[in-house]
This record gives sequence, C-alpha cells and structure tokens, in this order.
Amino acid sequence: MPHDPTAYWRAPARNYRTLARLHLQHMLFQNTLRFILEKHVEQAIPTAPSSIFKVADLACGNGVWLIGLSRELADKGAVSAKLDGFDINEILFPASAFLPPSVSLENLDVLAKPLPEELIGAYDVVHGLNEPRGLRFEYIAELDQHLIKNGFENVYMSKTAKRKQDYKAWTDDILMAWEECTFLFPSKATDPQASHTRESWAENLAKAVGETEKGVALHAGAITTVVGRKPF
Repeated sequence: MPHDPTAYWRAPARNYRTLARLHLQHMLFQNTLRFILEKHVEQAIPTAPSSIFKVADLACGNGVWLIGLSRELADKGAVSAKLDGFDINEILFPASAFLPPSVSLENLDVLAKPLPEELIGAYDVVHGLNEPRGLRFEYIAELDQHLIKNGFENVYMSKTAKRKQDYKAWTDDILMAWEECTFLFPSKATDPQASHTRESWAENLAKAVGETEKGVALHAGAITTVVGRKPF
C-alpha cells in the first residue's frame, strides 16, 4: 500500500486526547513566545474604524489559536475581525457554541492545488504553526531564505528558546502525538511482512517512555518564527 502523508491528519473519529494535546501544545507555545501575533505582524492590523482585519489560520486543528487571537483583539479594542481556520480534518472542530462570532472553521486541504480562487489574496495575515516533525533542521534554519526566494519582502526570523520548566510538558505532548501514530501501521496479523507494525511501534514507544521516566526530554530546543510580506 503506498504511503499516504495525510493519513495522520485524517483521524477517523473524535479523539478527546488529541483535543487535550492541542490545548497543551498551544499553552506551551504561548509560554515560550509570549505573543499571539508576532510584533511585526501586529503592525498589519488596520486602524480605520470601518476596516475588517482578515486572518487565515492554516492547519488550525481545534481552532485554539484563533480563539486566543479573537480574545486578544477584543481586549485591545481592535477593529472588527474575520478569523477563518482551515484544516484537512474537521472532526476536531469545536461546536459553534464554543467559538467567538468572529471565528469560523472550514474543512480544506491547504496543500491542494489549486486552492479556491476566493481565498487567494483575501487575507491580511496567513498563519501557520507546527512542530518541525519530518522537516530537516537545516531547512528550518533557512526558512527566511526560502521565503525570500519565493518573493516575500520584509522577511524577519527569530528563535525563542523553550523554558526548561516546560521540557516535561513538551515531552508529554510529543509522546501523545507518537501514540496517535499507532493506527497508521498495520498489525502483525494483517501484514506479517511489514517493516513496521503496530506492535513494533508500541514496543518502541514504550522504550521511549521508559527513557523519559529516567529524565530524558523530547523537544526541539527552540521555536523558530518567520514572518514576511507578500507583495500585491
């Protein structure tokens, strides 16, 4: 069976453990970065009373970042906002009763080509937040150069070290994500020739957990933030 890179993000059922992990992940990012909108991006907020600040959050998960942004904009008395989240798997979207009026969430594969025409150039800010799993660290270290090569202007990159007191929480967050990957592998009974099975993954995960119980931490060390402006 060919590898489907989107399989992990298409969880077939609502998983409250995943929802809790996403809330934990958001808290850890906030503990580290201390901002919702990066200072250079915050300058993009329009000031005219009639303006509508439009933000798209890609791979929004359960929408926790947009909910936080809505609260921050309200606290600052900012202009009206239209905050749209897009994710390949809507199963994690909260009920509308839990969302501020300015926030809407929609099912969308953000890597699809082409994207819906009405979304192109429609937003003041496009946000994407993720752990660099599966990406080479060399690529992460050169993200600003990748943006420049793709036509972005006013590119700025910074690194913020993670707090030592959060190492255990980062470790737990990563272990929960790894545990969620178990269903991606076939069982030994259904595919005895598979190089990796659910049983072998569970065995390796148990060993990793054992290492963390001895004081080993799993984390990337720092969060890299990159911002840039796409010319009109």
